[in-house]
Amino acid sequence: MPSVYRRGNRYWIKYRDQRTEKLVRRCAGSTRLEALTALQRITGKEPTMGDQSGEKILFETVWDSYFSNLRTRAKQWSINGARSVSTRLLDTFSGRDVLGLKPKDINVFIQHRQKQGVKSKTINNDLTYLRAALKYAVETGLLETPPLRIKLLRAPRKRVLPILSAEDIQNLLDHARDPYHGILLISAHTGFRLGETLHLTWDDVFWDEGKIAVRAKRGWEAKSYEERFVYVTKTVIKDLRKLRMKSLRKDASDYIFSTRTGNSIQENNVCRELRKVFKQAGLYQKGYPLTHWIRHSVCSRLLGGGIDVETVRQMMGHSQASTTLLYAQSSNERMKRASEILSL
Repeated sequence: MPSVYRRGNRYWIKYRDQRTEKLVRRCAGSTRLEALTALQRITGKEPTMGDQSGEKILFETVWDSYFSNLRTRAKQWSINGARSVSTRLLDTFSGRDVLGLKPKDINVFIQHRQKQGVKSKTINNDLTYLRAALKYAVETGLLETPPLRIKLLRAPRKRVLPILSAEDIQNLLDHARDPYHGILLISAHTGFRLGETLHLTWDDVFWDEGKIAVRAKRGWEAKSYEERFVYVTKTVIKDLRKLRMKSLRKDASDYIFSTRTGNSIQENNVCRELRKVFKQAGLYQKGYPLTHWIRHSVCSRLLGGGIDVETVRQMMGHSQASTTLLYAQSSNERMKRASEILSL
């Protein structure tokens, strides 16, 4: 009977050669899927799983496989998130046989995190990465099926952010100096993510057409991996022309918002300065995400102003319209308008 078994970090196949009638054992790859494919190609038969019942697949083997793939395919923020989770998961499950994991093992991990005072949202983040690692192990053939089903905790619903009005935005602009004035101005007119704004170059500005494009740069891509553009008002173009003249006098950096060395400004540094602007404008709220609050307001105001969902989706760079609709938010004016429409 042809079979697949694991020895060390490699998978082997065992079958009887039809021509010589000899028993053949040979290495067939680093994943179970590769071994199964090779065996089926040679014998034309569905293989058994060999000695899998006695096989021990360590958790660190599963996690290392998943994390290695993540580092080659995912964005940096996702890799950083997995790296921070990695220590916690390995401390708990290192040396454990993945096939022997039980729901009670997950509950022990959850209870330990809760005793540390960690919120349910953070614990769910850990569990999400754990679930993704097990799923990847199945996809690559390291596991036949997930050893258990991982359920997330019930977490408080996401806080609904209020919509910043045009007066609020203007208030922020009045308290901001360059380059933070320009960053806020572009955010308020495009809804770009902070990382997208900070990676804009002068080549991304189409002066005659009055639009700004989000395009991939060396070592950086937008969250959606898609290039897009947004038309802006003459006010924004005029302000960018002033910034361009200043930059030509100081340096020759390609980035619109750059450091003294010509590199793009780090997000952490920008957030620290923008926090001061929000406080000076009297709009700072602890826990509110600053530029994403502006992005949220832009999306909500566009939807409330009657702009169709597909157009707003493209402007925001969302991969799905359902994500765009999460930003839809009612206001008193719209509620009153709805009652007028329904009046008899």
